[in-house]
Amino acid sequence: MFSLENYLYHPVLRFPSLPFICRFIAFLDAMIGYSTLNLTHFS
Repeated sequence: MFSLENYLYHPVLRFPSLPFICRFIAFLDAMIGYSTLNLTHFS
C-alpha cells in the first residue's frame, strides 16, 4: 500500500525525484531570465 510517509522518508524512493526537481528549477530560472531579457530588450 502506498503512503506518503513511506515515500517522503525512504531515501531510495526520494532521491530519483531530485534530478527532476533540479531540472524543473533550472527550466523556471531559464524562463524567468528569458522573459526578463525580452522585457528589457523591448522596453
